[in-house]
Amino acid sequence: MKNDFKQLVDRNLSGLHWDEARQTRVLASLEPEGGTTMKRKMTMALALAAALVMMCSVAVAAVLVDYSPAAAAKKLATQAMYDTYGFDRSTLGLLYGVVTDEGVRFYPDSYLPVERIGEYLVTIDGEVATATWSHDDKDAAMWQSGDPAAPVWGVKQLAAYLATDPRERGDWLASYVTATLPASAVTPVPKAPTGLDAAAQQTGDLPLAQAMAYADAALMDVYGMTEGEVAAIDHDVDARIILENGRRIWDLTYGDSEGMYYIHMDAATGEILDIGMSTGGNG
Repeated sequence: MKNDFKQLVDRNLSGLHWDEARQTRVLASLEPEGGTTMKRKMTMALALAAALVMMCSVAVAAVLVDYSPAAAAKKLATQAMYDTYGFDRSTLGLLYGVVTDEGVRFYPDSYLPVERIGEYLVTIDGEVATATWSHDDKDAAMWQSGDPAAPVWGVKQLAAYLATDPRERGDWLASYVTATLPASAVTPVPKAPTGLDAAAQQTGDLPLAQAMAYADAALMDVYGMTEGEVAAIDHDVDARIILENGRRIWDLTYGDSEGMYYIHMDAATGEILDIGMSTGGNG
């Protein structure tokens, strides 16, 4: 799989050649005005290092991510949740993010204290995303304290839940949440697309390596993941082609010890249609 990606990058860089003329131009650009000392001391190794920087820039620029309106809204909403309420990838992964007519709605699953966590709504106006919370009218000291016994749970309480050993999270929750919350408090998650296609890729579908390149770039773009963090999980991707309303879609699921990430993209164009994540048992 990694070799496939290397071949993809090699194809993207196939038109970039390094020769003596380019070396001369690089040396000239690095030479201080009016002097020649830099040129005399410049080695071929340093010149090649400069070339590699140029090549890496071309490789990064070659992976351009295109988002559908819904996926673009999720991207803006994610950043708004980070900026406004202090979420990060792990804590936001405890909430479902669903695009609605109002904006992007974030809400917890029923195994968490739904009433304490409340719901978030991010409205989108052009490139401006505004996040609000159903508990904005509550005393901020309750959730800012980080006390799990508080009647309102913010990011600190969610982080405390995630910091608990996964084998003990049920007991940890039970020690703070005594009331049984109605299942109706949570809107069901939309069902997965039907019509799974188990056949081999068809002509016109993006190769898996290229689909993963787009997915990797989207994870870094939307969630602020580093290239190293993505590389640590993309070796074990679950990939398949699914059919949704006759449209062929790459369904890629990544996983690591911190959570699961999914990306849906148009199998022909690579347009990101949906992106999401789950942590702490959400999902």
